[in-house]
Amino acid sequence: MTSVEAPATSHSGAVSRSGSEDARLAVASEGGSNGGVVARDNSLHVESAGSTRTGDPQDSSYVASFLSRQHLMPHWRNVLARPRNRSCGSVTVLSFSSSSSSSQSGGLTLQSSHELSSYAVNPSSLTAALTPDLNAGLEQADSNVLSSLPRAVLVSDLSEPLINSLGPIFRLSPETFEEHLIRSGYTSTSYQDRDSSTWPTRFLPKQHVSLRWHSLVSRKDTEPRDASSRRVLMEDMMEWRRSFGKGPGGKIMWHTRLLSKLTNIFRQEWSLSPTSRPLKRRLVMSDQPRGLIDIGEGDEFEEVEKGPRADEELDVVAWEERVTFCWGSWNQGRCPILFFDPLPRMLLNDRQVHQESKWVNFVPFSKRLAPRGPPPAQEFDHAPAALDAVSAYANSTSDALSDAAAWVRHLTGESAFKDNGSSAVDLLLFAVFQVVRRDTIALLGHVGDVLDQISSGSMDERMMQEQLEHWRAVLSRLQRELPVLEKSMGDFFMFPYYAESKHGEASPPPPPLLNAALRELQADTAAMTVRCQKVQESLRAEMSLLESKRGIQEAESVSRLTELAFIFIPMTFAAGLFSMQIRELADNPPPAYGFVIAAAVAVALSYGLRLVQRSTVVSESLNKWEDEIRRDEQVMTRVIPIRKIAHWLMLKLRLKLLIFFVSSGSIAILVAPLWTRTAMDTSFKVVITVLALLCMLLVVGMVLWVSTSAFESLIPNRGNTVLGFGRIWRGPPRVREWETGVNPNGPNLADDNVTAGQQGNSADDGV
Repeated sequence: MTSVEAPATSHSGAVSRSGSEDARLAVASEGGSNGGVVARDNSLHVESAGSTRTGDPQDSSYVASFLSRQHLMPHWRNVLARPRNRSCGSVTVLSFSSSSSSSQSGGLTLQSSHELSSYAVNPSSLTAALTPDLNAGLEQADSNVLSSLPRAVLVSDLSEPLINSLGPIFRLSPETFEEHLIRSGYTSTSYQDRDSSTWPTRFLPKQHVSLRWHSLVSRKDTEPRDASSRRVLMEDMMEWRRSFGKGPGGKIMWHTRLLSKLTNIFRQEWSLSPTSRPLKRRLVMSDQPRGLIDIGEGDEFEEVEKGPRADEELDVVAWEERVTFCWGSWNQGRCPILFFDPLPRMLLNDRQVHQESKWVNFVPFSKRLAPRGPPPAQEFDHAPAALDAVSAYANSTSDALSDAAAWVRHLTGESAFKDNGSSAVDLLLFAVFQVVRRDTIALLGHVGDVLDQISSGSMDERMMQEQLEHWRAVLSRLQRELPVLEKSMGDFFMFPYYAESKHGEASPPPPPLLNAALRELQADTAAMTVRCQKVQESLRAEMSLLESKRGIQEAESVSRLTELAFIFIPMTFAAGLFSMQIRELADNPPPAYGFVIAAAVAVALSYGLRLVQRSTVVSESLNKWEDEIRRDEQVMTRVIPIRKIAHWLMLKLRLKLLIFFVSSGSIAILVAPLWTRTAMDTSFKVVITVLALLCMLLVVGMVLWVSTSAFESLIPNRGNTVLGFGRIWRGPPRVREWETGVNPNGPNLADDNVTAGQQGNSADDGV
């Protein structure tokens, strides 16, 4: 593997490394907030002058002391593991002092801020950062007062040396680090971690609390793009190849790309775009070992190095972030500690045979959708310099620790926190709340826009079919995340005040400003949760209507195909009949018109049966017979049994069956001797048989006509219709005024009723 020689890092301390980790750390030390520093050479070595490397046996005693008891705490899957990068993370110590210019006592101002890198953190350096600076403009007599003033520790990212230093100094439990490392990408299996609510220690009192929220960012079209690529990146590094045409001799020019993460904490994201777009690039497997090939359009390395185009539309994703609060104990009392997530930095290497390697350090998103740091000091006016400041503020992509520290410096200058006696914990929590609040407001605003587009897009049938799966995934994720965010915000920002009361100390009330703003943010989150539920219910209703419409369309298409079947199936039958190996047809083939006549007769019979099935006479007759069977046989079930139908037919048709059998027997007695004579001509036999049948039918018909109206009760009265298929004439409508009972075209119904009543009375009198 070729490497690059990069400038030495600016941090104090001595480090000597080799391999890919050296390259990552070298470029990481030079990268800006948006990434883009490229180094080119043939070898890479990082050397600094100074102290020894952390991670010696005496430094790793904290983690090593718990390894033998790891089976007692099976949920400690990250804190006791060894991450890939050992030199990640930083510690910032904030020192506060009392403001002498404030009108009331107790106001705090930020005195100093000490930042230590991970390999510079050790007991001596932390003690020096926490020890008050007696030369900072204060007298020696004020050293006792200064030593009692609060300190705060802010930590970004975690590594094994950092855990070994922070744990024993502040007497922290490994569970505190494990809480912050849940599903953080700290190890290769970290994304499968279980939530802390399922731990066996969930019922014990805690000295820490964690908050997970989401920051909206514009995602670059870079790896990792899916869960499988992210898993490969967490395990080691991603490697793929890309072809760039053909070189001399027609040989394909291949570039090898290597992607690795520079931070131990690398959390996940989920899409929050209103529509899903196909990926511009994707990796496919080849038959070569480790044979991932990029078949997308454009050069990913150039886009990462130069940034996305101005007209390029990027996907909006919700990037997960977490902050953990705990109390640390040291020789001068307790101090609040906050653990933050770093920017998810990655290192992309481009290699080509006989060419120099190029490295670029970048962040997988271009910018946040809304800035979360304090507003710039320069007002936005007509000055050009103000425009530059506002643009830099709007496009900033700093990490959560930097934004929180900036809010601390900003809030210490405001009178609301300077003159009301706020403590360092109040100041820190409100600074973190400002970061979370701005991210959450941007999230809720974007979610509202997404819900509007889902509601409007669900009216478009084509868009509904294309985006339904994506919309359901977004709504399902929002239904899970928003209620958890609402609850965890209250637990996090109220924990320091209630945690003190558990230790027997007086519990100060939360600041009114923080309490009111928190309740307002929780109410907005709850309202958006309710709106998501309504949109999801509306989408389900639209899905039901779409499925119903699709079912109707399918039924109509099946009906049309059935109409065609009534034509082509008889033709197929006729064709099969004429293609059979029949001796008469084979010896004397029929003419073409014979096939046409047979096919026409078959189609007519088939379609005639369909018309009979759809006939009103047949349907109403069947309904009438069904009612009679249910009434006569006392059938209460939905389906009429066959034996009930047979019994009813036997009772209903016994006279007709008797006449049928008698007439059939009579004809058989008359015709049988006729057909037994072989000397008689066949045509004469047929004529005599037909005449006998006609005579018998005539006699039977006359008997039935005289005895009973056989068909009068079977065929319903349809008026002027032809076999129930439609009226052959239509008379004038009979209009009746139903209030008075008067028929303008006929006799008065009221008079008829009166006359009928009088006749009835007369009859009664006669009786």
